Amino acid sequence: MASVWLGVVGVVGTVAGALVAGFFTWLTGKQARDHAENLEDKRFAHERQVAADTRRQDVYLRLLGLVDQVSAWAQRVKPALDSPPIPNHPGYEQQQELETIVGAFGSARVRQLYRNWDTVILEMIDAEGGIDREESAGKRGRSGGTNAGDLLLRLNEFRMVERSARDALAGQINTELKGDA
Repeated sequence: MASVWLGVVGVVGTVAGALVAGFFTWLTGKQARDHAENLEDKRFAHERQVAADTRRQDVYLRLLGLVDQVSAWAQRVKPALDSPPIPNHPGYEQQQELETIVGAFGSARVRQLYRNWDTVILEMIDAEGGIDREESAGKRGRSGGTNAGDLLLRLNEFRMVERSARDALAGQINTELKGDA
């Protein structure tokens, strides 16, 4: 009878050992699968971040290029003395492109600095238009209701403000692209 019990205990022990071994084999496999999934998730997250950083860099460089074009106009529009020809003032499409880029990809700080810079540019466009209207009215022997000299002074004051606003915007973009923000 004792040998029967020993046989039963042996079988039960073997089955229990197999179950324990099976459980730990399954657990090790599950941990390996979870670890592999975690690594894969981290890799995909890193790739997405790299893609977003690359996209932001491309967009910010495009933004700076457009801002520089508009700034070149702002710094040379209606010069006091004869100077080389100036580029045309920014067109509606260019203004819309700038606003779209900043709205879609700009950080909150870049959006604010862009709005500050854009406000100055719009004031300069308005002053240029006022000067043109006054000059046109003067050619017809009338007054347009404003003083072109005052508008020229205002335009010159805006040049310094525009340069400062442009430098602040470019500085913030540079900071963000370097990863200091």
